Amino acid sequence: MKKALSLILVLVMLIGLMPMQAFATEATGNADDAEILRQLARETSFPLGNISGNIAVLGDSTISGYPKYSALSTYFSVADGYTITDISKAGDTIVGQLNKWKALSVTEKSALNYVFVQIGLNDTDETAETFRAQYTSLIAQIRADAPDAMLILGTMVPCKQRWKVLYPNTWEEHQERWEIANEDIQNGYYDCDRVAYLHTEALGLEGNLRKEY
Repeated sequence: MKKALSLILVLVMLIGLMPMQAFATEATGNADDAEILRQLARETSFPLGNISGNIAVLGDSTISGYPKYSALSTYFSVADGYTITDISKAGDTIVGQLNKWKALSVTEKSALNYVFVQIGLNDTDETAETFRAQYTSLIAQIRADAPDAMLILGTMVPCKQRWKVLYPNTWEEHQERWEIANEDIQNGYYDCDRVAYLHTEALGLEGNLRKEY
């Protein structure tokens, strides 16, 4: 199901990219994968065919995948004309991705047409203020280095059970920070062109990933 999860995420990012003002959507409830994808297609206002050129992907394991699961970037690269710069890494943090971004050459960054960012699940140890400051620094650096690229942010996937396993005594704090961070991203408090957010609702149930994922 990890592959299905990655496929849904890439379809959200490539097909379901909405203008900043268009956030409202009906949750799919118990819909199966096919119905979720159909809903995302119905909501589209940014067709896949309009995207081409040089694309950078930043993020954690929800983007980079695991050894036996496909990374999100592989779904981009199957299309002719895409050039992928994938610096996402499982377990990475906002600061880790910022450092990897800085390590790219000036030529690589200035040639980008699109930058996709989905990061933050490994930063819930930080306060909401620190998270916001680090995320702001990452976005500002991307804007400075790739001013002509369309910058697209993705909200984080649901993972309440992860907090309960890793932080049994403080999981509520981590969940609250996750909620605040996603609200910041979705409501456009960062300097971006688009926000991909439909996957957070479509894949979740009461704060957790649906069991099929």
